[in-house]
Amino acid sequence: MNPHFTKYGYWYLTGILFLLPASWLMATLVNSFQDVNGRMLFTHAPFLKTSFTHFSYFIMLTVLVVFFILNLLYFQKKQIDFFRILKTHALELSFLLLATVLVYFSVEQELRVFADESNLAAIAKSMTYDNTVYNSTMGNYYYQDYRSFSNVTPKRPLIFPTLVAVLHTISGYRIANIFILNSMVLFALLSIIYFMVKTRFGLIAAISSVFLVLAQPVVSITSSSGGFDILSTLFALLTCIAFARYYKEQDAFSLSILIVTFIIFANIRYESLMYGGLMLVMLLVFKRVNWLSIKQNLILVGPIVLWLSPTIWQRILTAGTYENPDDRGVLALDSLFMDHVSGMLSSHLRFDFFLPYSPILTFISIAVIIFWVGFLVIKNQTDKAVLDVFKSPLTWFLVLCLIINLIVFLMHHNGRFDHPTSFRFYLIFSIAMSLIPITLFYFKNKNFQYSLLGLSVVLFLGYHSAAITDRSTKSLTSERIVNFVNEIIDEQPNNNYMLVVDIPGRFTPQDIAVVSLGHAKNNHHNLQRNLDTYLYQRTIVFQRVNLSTKEPIESDQLPEGYVLQELDGLKISGGEYLRASKMLRTPKIEKEESSK
Repeated sequence: MNPHFTKYGYWYLTGILFLLPASWLMATLVNSFQDVNGRMLFTHAPFLKTSFTHFSYFIMLTVLVVFFILNLLYFQKKQIDFFRILKTHALELSFLLLATVLVYFSVEQELRVFADESNLAAIAKSMTYDNTVYNSTMGNYYYQDYRSFSNVTPKRPLIFPTLVAVLHTISGYRIANIFILNSMVLFALLSIIYFMVKTRFGLIAAISSVFLVLAQPVVSITSSSGGFDILSTLFALLTCIAFARYYKEQDAFSLSILIVTFIIFANIRYESLMYGGLMLVMLLVFKRVNWLSIKQNLILVGPIVLWLSPTIWQRILTAGTYENPDDRGVLALDSLFMDHVSGMLSSHLRFDFFLPYSPILTFISIAVIIFWVGFLVIKNQTDKAVLDVFKSPLTWFLVLCLIINLIVFLMHHNGRFDHPTSFRFYLIFSIAMSLIPITLFYFKNKNFQYSLLGLSVVLFLGYHSAAITDRSTKSLTSERIVNFVNEIIDEQPNNNYMLVVDIPGRFTPQDIAVVSLGHAKNNHHNLQRNLDTYLYQRTIVFQRVNLSTKEPIESDQLPEGYVLQELDGLKISGGEYLRASKMLRTPKIEKEESSK
């Protein structure tokens, strides 16, 4: 080997890998600063938008591939034999798979939470079909092909839709792939928790941990939905594991895995970036920074710039489009103190199985925390094993992460603990509350341990019904609207029809033609022509109708030229019902007269 390359090649390669993505990022930012008049603005940014739209999918794929390769190399380094593991733990893995399958078939699989999950599905569709990251909000479907004509820049992180797109590419495009992915993630999450608990507390505790986690209905509901929340929880756990490994080993390879794992975590949920600062502070305070390992990982600086570029581009392109009210920010202290804390406390006093939480389990966890505080006070220095755990910086790192996670979402403008659109925010908190009682397995009395196992089974059987019924989500008017529209969709013999509905983006992932009522108001001639020329066999219009007047509400009214025939309806609130109508073709006589 050339000695010159041996000595300097690493730095050459590091410099090149940094300069290329850094130059690309800077070029997009400089371009985005200038509009057509040369003013320094973030408005006219064609190069930035092109970079984000056409390259973000491939950038996300690279970080996932690197993560996969690094973990394979780590397993090889530790001489971990997957086939031996599968053979040795076949019965336990079967139990975990059975628990996952139980959730999959007992809890309804659907896209929940307003437009969030359908937006992610639309991005995954764009990645699969066009290798772009558009969020299609309206489109046509004819000649067996979906053609989007209204695209917006997505606000949601891109790792989750990237993984969904990979499944689409492997197995073909279908909405069900989203739920399959989340079920796979649930299996991975339960497996990691199971084997971590088993290593620490034994088999009975590990089995109990699975039942206790699933005793929180929010876990089953989020894993049966189309959101990224269960994936975010998995990578939060993987990041903590990677951090603990580097904290103990301080080698270059552990740092590589930590960096890449955290980058993925940050691209699943953007709030995750704040944990990077906490990890850095912990490493500096406790002098766990190995400068040699950092030097050996400088080659990752360039790829890190590349992997974070889509996040930077997305924040610029979507600035000012967040859904927070005008009088408060995305995160606000007034939300924390005015509503959300009191909502969280009152939610734990509800025992009607309406909310997807297990308040009994939370109270048990609080009692366990109080017990351990008293135990330490009484035992003082005599129980060194327990004292060492409480003194460990890693324990306090985990506690701080949980506290930050809870506070951030309570500060969120939509962080209501008792509202269906924000249940998902408290998934990590709920799982933490589930696992606190597991610490009681420190006491090795078998009768006591079997009693705890029985309690965990009872809690699971009692609270899983809240996940099955999911009454809180069904209380949303939007949920009733979407379900009724889907019923009409299911009745159609083929995809050769068009929907006119108030929330078209909710249905674009389903490979059907769909436009908004606003679009229909301004394009009557086009919609009528497409129907008259049989480009579409049917055009179905959905309008909210006042029960008293039997007329569409003002926002859902269409011009007089539309001739509609009512098909069906469903009451969605005390004063309104949703009406499905068929748009009629222009009579033949009128066509002939107009042609003359």
